[in-house]
Amino acid sequence: MAQFHGGDRSCLGKSYAEAQMKILTTYMTQKFDFEFEDKENAINLPLSQTEQTIESPIWLKMTARKE
Repeated sequence: MAQFHGGDRSCLGKSYAEAQMKILTTYMTQKFDFEFEDKENAINLPLSQTEQTIESPIWLKMTARKE
């Protein structure tokens, strides 16, 4: 089975997509404030998710920062 995530056949857009995500994340955190819709999520949020499971979504409220 071929692996396309690394080695000779790595995805050409992988590095570009990772760089764009860093830029987008930086921009979003500089321009917007985020807070949990459900305050319980702020206490019991898992540190990482290692599998793709469909549980209840975590909703965030995003408001523009005033400059």
